[in-house]
Amino acid sequence: MRTKNALVNTLSGMIYQIVNMILGMLVPRYIIMVYGSEINGLTSNIHQYINILNLLQAGLIAASGYEMYKPIASGDNKTVGRIYYSDRDYFKKMSRVYFALAVIVMPIMLIGKVEMINITELIGSILIMALNGYLTFKYACCYDLMFAVYQKKYILFISLSLERLIYYIVLFFCLLFRCNYNWMYVGYLLGTIAKLLYLRYKFKRMYEKSIIQYKDQTGYKIRNQYYVLSEQIVFRIIDSIPILIVTKMYSLNHASIYSVYLMIISAFKSIFDTIQNAITPSFGDLYARNEKEKAHVADVFEMIQGVYFIVLNVISICLSVLFVAFIDIYMAKSQTLNYVYNGIALFISLHMILYIYFTLYNMVTNAVGLYKDFFKGNIVIGLLALVVSIICSGFDFQLVYIGIIVYYLFAMVQRFVVIRKKVLNLSLKCIARPLVSVLLYVICYYIFADKMLAAINGNLVKWLVAAGVSGIIGTIVSIVISIFIDKKQCVVVLKGISSILKRKSINFSTKD
Repeated sequence: MRTKNALVNTLSGMIYQIVNMILGMLVPRYIIMVYGSEINGLTSNIHQYINILNLLQAGLIAASGYEMYKPIASGDNKTVGRIYYSDRDYFKKMSRVYFALAVIVMPIMLIGKVEMINITELIGSILIMALNGYLTFKYACCYDLMFAVYQKKYILFISLSLERLIYYIVLFFCLLFRCNYNWMYVGYLLGTIAKLLYLRYKFKRMYEKSIIQYKDQTGYKIRNQYYVLSEQIVFRIIDSIPILIVTKMYSLNHASIYSVYLMIISAFKSIFDTIQNAITPSFGDLYARNEKEKAHVADVFEMIQGVYFIVLNVISICLSVLFVAFIDIYMAKSQTLNYVYNGIALFISLHMILYIYFTLYNMVTNAVGLYKDFFKGNIVIGLLALVVSIICSGFDFQLVYIGIIVYYLFAMVQRFVVIRKKVLNLSLKCIARPLVSVLLYVICYYIFADKMLAAINGNLVKWLVAAGVSGIIGTIVSIVISIFIDKKQCVVVLKGISSILKRKSINFSTKD
């Protein structure tokens, strides 16, 4: 059942992310064409501020999920109910704080950086998006927790699909009739309302009856909550700060340039996050049931990382060859503003590769509960990364992601060392694989990026041919490298991929 849930969740998440990625890639270009780069930069900034304000819930969901794995495995509905209703009470209180901070902080940070945007309209944008975040914070967080820990992530993906469908319909009419840009934010709000209604309906049908008798027991204390909170604070700030630094030191137009690159990178990150979120509950359940068989859990982790290694090496080769050329085609004739920057492509891609490997170690952290062990180190690494990003961006706005690369590299190594020492006896290949992927990207980038940009020269047909060729070559090279590093592991991974293609399931546990 655990394997089936993981596969269903992963498949549904992948379908959602691929469709969302295709539609999402069209949106920034048309927003820029209709409303201008400054509105696109504003949208990107608002999303980053909201991402930081979501720190008010950071830590609680992850820590609660860890706390729920064993009660769910043993059928202890009382503990599950107490945790759920305690969290719900917390989120209701904090949602009001969230809204207040949103309407105070965002105007202070944005006013003075807008040139073509009416102040009244700007305040309207902030109020609409703050209300959207308030509703999500107050209601969606607990639903996310329950569907995730019960390994029913596919329900969350259905709700997200509903949300995005409504948003894209409203956005389409906004762009078609050139309505005031705030109507596209209204689309966000309407989509969120529809999502929440669907999640409430599913929750009442599936889980509420078994835990509703504990709704008054809201005093449950979640262990490690504040350690997870400190980790999430650093993580959210690191993830959001580059756009905010660029806006503060340069302009919304510079933020708009970054947002186009982030559109591509975020698509890859979202796909891997979807996979990660789908398998994390199953991995947590696996660990909870096999604490005395840690060698088996370590094997599962290495198998998952082996899959990541093969796929990320293919993506690294393709990105190094095609990324800048794609931006050149994507933004052709849409603006007088130059959107082609090799430095942005290089550093933002390296950050993505390290981020994806980093999330694997976070999966183990959430399953095992090693939050306290990373507390001090994570803060130190985060502060170092922040300082490096600010200093580097002072020289050139293309360099802002250097600090983020520093964070994910050091944080990943820290997690590997602690996990290997205290929980799972991971092989040294687990830390070698990310470094190989980074090195492969850098080598291919410096050999091919400029040459392919000149050779393709804005021609979509040439880019598609190059994409096909680089994909084939990248797959071959990735498999050869995987065999060279660990032939046995590579064979296991390829057999697993083959079994999926043949509609068979991978045995994540011999006990399933």
